[in-house]
Amino acid sequence: MAKGWLRRRGFVYRRPWARGAAAGDTIVTDRLALILALILAAFIGADLVLTGGETLLYLARKFVGLMDWVEFWR
Repeated sequence: MAKGWLRRRGFVYRRPWARGAAAGDTIVTDRLALILALILAAFIGADLVLTGGETLLYLARKFVGLMDWVEFWR
């Protein structure tokens, strides 16, 4: 249902040249990528204005911890 809604509004499209299981896959369009990038930039800007970037620093530290944990399992 969500894919149909996104497809009707031009955010994703089907690959007509694909066959088999890949034929049902959808590709993200430039329009959707731009919207997601603008939303991300707005959240980063709001964090910098409201908290001085503390939330970004916290998330960066957690991400580094996750990378260390993933590296352990390698």
